[in-house]
Amino acid sequence: MRHAYTPNTSAKEDFDRTVKQEEYSHVQNLSSAVKNCLGKIDYIYCSNAVRTKQTYAMLQLYFSNNPTVSYCDILYSKKEAYSEIIWDLLKEVPSSKQHVMIIGHNPGLTDFYNSLSVPNYEFIHFPTLGMATIQFYEQVDWESMNASSAIERSIFSA
Repeated sequence: MRHAYTPNTSAKEDFDRTVKQEEYSHVQNLSSAVKNCLGKIDYIYCSNAVRTKQTYAMLQLYFSNNPTVSYCDILYSKKEAYSEIIWDLLKEVPSSKQHVMIIGHNPGLTDFYNSLSVPNYEFIHFPTLGMATIQFYEQVDWESMNASSAIERSIFSA
């Protein structure tokens, strides 16, 4: 999931930008399909930026599995290797976890999503408060997962 919308003002450093108040009502308007997906999440990687932490807090109502949350400085990275960063994090997910969420930033999430080898490819730009679901082959474990392990992807926005 990409964080909720934050205005780009020069008054704050990028890392400290906060979510617009209106975004709280956008979360309430998420589709039932998105809310259902959130209810299954059992592990979360969240960037340490203020806006991603606020996005996580806004979504907490919909997590029914009390997911484990790991805050990661590296998800704030503006490196071109954002996709590799995500793959490295996924390889660290405990095998007991089945549904993982990453709350991060663009352009990294767009790059990651579009790097997946899935049928009917169409380039997608990740919107703010956009959430993608990605299904992988069942026999693939977190440690051996890669872009060609994906079999389906969908994207939702508020």
